[in-house]
Parts: sequence; structure tokens; C-alpha cells
Amino acid sequence: MKERPRMTMTLPQAAVLLVALQPVTGMQGTVWTILALAIVAIWYAARHGVAHDRCAWRNVLLLGLPFLLMLPDIARAQDPITGWRSTERAAALLVLPLLFIGLRLPIDGTTRRRALDLFSLAALVLMIYGGVWAIGFPSAGPEAYGGSVSRAFREEFARATGVHAVYAMYYFLTAALFQVHAAWHRERWAHPRGAVAVCLLFGAVWMASRMPVLGFLAGAIVIAVHRPRTERRLHWSLPLIALATGLVAFLFAVPNMAERLGQLIPQEEPTRSPDAIRGEILHCTIAGLEDHWLLGTGLANVQPTLDACYAQYHDPILSDGHHGTHMQAFHWWLGMGLAGLGAFALLFGRSLWLARSRVDPLHLAFVVMVLLCSFTEDLLSRQWGVVLFAYFNALFLASPAEAPARSR
Repeated sequence: MKERPRMTMTLPQAAVLLVALQPVTGMQGTVWTILALAIVAIWYAARHGVAHDRCAWRNVLLLGLPFLLMLPDIARAQDPITGWRSTERAAALLVLPLLFIGLRLPIDGTTRRRALDLFSLAALVLMIYGGVWAIGFPSAGPEAYGGSVSRAFREEFARATGVHAVYAMYYFLTAALFQVHAAWHRERWAHPRGAVAVCLLFGAVWMASRMPVLGFLAGAIVIAVHRPRTERRLHWSLPLIALATGLVAFLFAVPNMAERLGQLIPQEEPTRSPDAIRGEILHCTIAGLEDHWLLGTGLANVQPTLDACYAQYHDPILSDGHHGTHMQAFHWWLGMGLAGLGAFALLFGRSLWLARSRVDPLHLAFVVMVLLCSFTEDLLSRQWGVVLFAYFNALFLASPAEAPARSR
């Protein structure tokens, strides 16, 4: 009889940890782990009840608002199937807060730390596996990608792992942020955690995408400035200086990132690259917003609207049908009108406010990093990005905030 209560606590926590393996489970595997988590959460709620706090349900509603707005928007698609395909990825924004907060999954500090460490381990495995295959067994060299070393590595990494290189970079930097927080707050194995963070950071920089690195640095600064005041003068300043110095060294020492930084400098005869089309993407996005700023085009019609505008440039890179707005706020604004823009503001505004009011520096740092990355990528429109954000955002809210380390 004593084993049953223990089971009710262990099974939900195990289901929570399964979703933390998302870097290595792939898109379909992650969907199955979320489905398993939902079944366990419903079973647990049937035995122990749901949240009765209005604030909890308000948070579920506000965090899931973007998805709720997308449901009636399906009617504006050419057919329901097309409309659902443009909507289904965002379901995690509602489902995961509902499971974690509304159904009151039992998540304590230990479960939270295990989830962060398990995710970090999975990200490290993904980095090693993809890096070995991309460097050691490439299907083509840089010459097949216009001589771009960075693009060749990213494409080969994606071919080997099935994960888009930029989103793999989000995995690496999120995991590095978790381990930096753990090491700076004197958790067990601080030095190995620091080494893991350095490895993940190196792997991320090798992917050669600039904004995620800046987002990570902003998150690390948030963690550093929220350390106990008695430690700030000495303990956080030195690691922060070392981190900033290391990042600068990485930017110029790693060939891939050096190449990407060089693309920011105007050349006499500029070559076409994925970065060179940012201006054209922005132009077409603004043009679409000028015509549909109030109600939007409908999410399913965002890509066709952009593709019609891209046609004037006769650019084979833009004509592949996969280049969106590259900015999450603009994507929801163009798709759902001002309501979509408001949903974006509420989602991140509420998340930042909750993290700040609960005095949870790691949660705050994570939201800051994702928010900054949202300015150069529509990451909540891809399953890799939306599950990453929705999972940890809900996990942090459902678990007790980490107590600040005591000064010695």
C-alpha cells in the first residue's frame, strides 16, 4: 500500500524527464514523449485534482493564447488540412503549460535539475554525433555550397542529424546556459559542468549564427547580475569577463564564425549568401504588413504571400518556398494581424514578468535569450523551437525557483 503514493510521484516525473531528451529524440519522438506526458498528467490529475488557483489558469491562458488565436484562423486557409498544418506546431504553447501548471504535475527542485542536466547531456550527444559526421564524413565539400565553409558544415550537420543547424545551436546554447548557471551557483560537479558548457559553446559557435551567441551572452549576464550582492564584486565579474573574452576569441578564431562576421562587411563584389537576402525578406514582410496590418493574411497564407513578393528578385535561394519572415513577431503579425502581434507581446511579457517576480534568474535568462533570438528567426513557428521554449518555460513556472547560492 505504501508503494502506490510513491508511484504517483515517480511516474509523472519520469514522463517530464522524457521530454527533456528532445535534442536526440527527433520531431516524431518528441511528439510521442509529449503524448505520453499528457496521458500521465491526466491520470495524475484524476487522482489528485487540478489547479484551483485562478492565477494558474490565467497563466495557462496567456501562455497558450497564440495557439488559441490560430484555431479560428484555420478557416482562412485554402482547406482545413493546410490550415491545421500551419497551426499544429504551436499546440505546445498551450498543451505544455496546461499539463505542467493546470494539471499540477508534481515537479520539485530535484526534477527540475535533472531535466536541465538530461537536456544538456542530450544536446552534448547531438553536438558530438552531428559534428563527427559533418566533419569526418561529409557528402560534399564547401565548393558544393558556393565555397562557404560555414554553410557546408551546417548543411552536413542537418543531413546527419535531421535537425536544422540553427535550431541545434539553440539546443547547445540553452544547455550551455543551464550548465553555466549550475556551475556559478556551486552545484555539484561545478568544474565538469563548466567544461560541458565550454564544449557546447564551441559547438554552437561552429554553427556560425550570430544572434544566438549574443542571446546566450545576454542570458549569462542576467544570471551573473542576479547573484547574491555579497559575491557580485569578485565572484561574478571574473567569470563574466572570462566569458566575454572567450566569446570574442571564438568569434575570430573559429573559421565558420569568422566567415559569417566577414559577411557583415560590405565587399566590392558581394556574393549571394543566405545572409544577403535578409533585406529582401524584410522588404517583402513590410510590404505584406502594409496591406494586411490589421487582420493579417491568415497563417497558412503567409508563405504564399512572401513567395509572390520574392518572385520579383529571381533569386533561387528565395524561391525554395521555405524562407519566412525570420522574425517571430512579424510572422504572427502578418499571419493573424494585430491580434498576433499582441499575442507575441503577452507571451514574452508575461513570461518575463513571472520569471522576474518569482526571482528565478535562470528562467529570466532563458526567456531573454529566446526573445532575442526571435528577432532574427521565427523560431516559435518550428517544432524544434516552440517545444524547446514551451517546455522549459512551463517547467520553470511549475517548479520552485532555485534559491540563490549562499556566500562563503
